[in-house]
Amino acid sequence: MGGVPAEPPRRTPALPKGPSHGSRAQRTLDRIDRLARIVRLPRHQGEMSPAQWEALSYLARANLPSRTPGALALYLGATKGTVSQTVIALERRGLIEKTENPTDRRSVRLDLTTAGRELLSEAPIEPLARALQSLTSEQRRGIEHALDLVLRVMVTEGAARPFGRCRDCRHFSDAADPGAAEPFQCRLLAIPLSQADGELICAEQQPGGGDRR
Repeated sequence: MGGVPAEPPRRTPALPKGPSHGSRAQRTLDRIDRLARIVRLPRHQGEMSPAQWEALSYLARANLPSRTPGALALYLGATKGTVSQTVIALERRGLIEKTENPTDRRSVRLDLTTAGRELLSEAPIEPLARALQSLTSEQRRGIEHALDLVLRVMVTEGAARPFGRCRDCRHFSDAADPGAAEPFQCRLLAIPLSQADGELICAEQQPGGGDRR
């Protein structure tokens, strides 16, 4: 579905051996879980379900080839049926629209409407963003680096796809033709990429590219 191959069976990475490592890892997991619940709590109190919020957030950050029901299901870790119901609900609310997928006629492309983008700007994640802004730049970089390392281990273990930033992918490169309309390209999908495209996340992302700022 959507030209995105099925993910391999998921495996939960084992925690390091030993009581000190295990308890320290568990404390970190507890904090991550608590933060996630704090962010999700307001989403349970409105008309939108948490899954609908997460779908809107994903579609706002995904590149064009990744805005499909199949890629959305992989990102959310949900079944096709669950994602189908989420998409139907969002479409009925006028928050997303379906269009023909130019790269795969077997699927459709999902895009946010103006109403969807306006609603997403009110998403209850702002308290977390403000909390992060209260940290120093060095502290934020440390958190980002640590989370990147954890995500990399989990991806290597087969627990998930990275869904990383396009410009950090090994298939991201300068356009082959210096006179091309867009400055970059995806060698895997053979599509042109703009500067803005490079900042979006991709279902096919494979870490290993250089960061072109």
